Amino acid sequence: MNEFFIHYDQNLENDAYRIAINGLRLLSSPIATKWSFVLINSLTRIMCSQESPLTVAAAFQSLMFVADSISRLGGIKPISERNMMLVSLVHQFFEPPPASKKLLHDVMISAFVGTLQQKNAEVSEILVRHSWFAFDIIIKSMQIILQRNNMLDESVPRSTRFCEETGGVSY
Repeated sequence: MNEFFIHYDQNLENDAYRIAINGLRLLSSPIATKWSFVLINSLTRIMCSQESPLTVAAAFQSLMFVADSISRLGGIKPISERNMMLVSLVHQFFEPPPASKKLLHDVMISAFVGTLQQKNAEVSEILVRHSWFAFDIIIKSMQIILQRNNMLDESVPRSTRFCEETGGVSY
């Protein structure tokens, strides 16, 4: 985890950074749980700030592995059951990255689809098991974008709140 934060502070997009991000997949459940808020916010910021699709994919997949690790602390649950700590993190404390180049919900949708297309059994299993977590972050991100842009008012037609492209915000 130290390597991750060293590279995160430097914000240099390179192989060492991606390796450090991927290293988060190996965190123990107690460490992932202790650092969950920081890790989730850091990984979502990486997804919105980095240009390399490899770095974005590594951050998204590591986010899902962190969610899996946190869930393992309470024992593996059926796919349909949500981990209440993760639910609380998303609904109570999570904030999408402010003023970034890319919108988090757009990036996460693309990363979600890209991850499924890779056909990696381990990653796909974790993604399916915690898809609710990814969707909760996507929905929360979209909700906050609408709030920030005062687009939740009934006078703004729903059809104009987002572009026809997946998740893009119209202004």
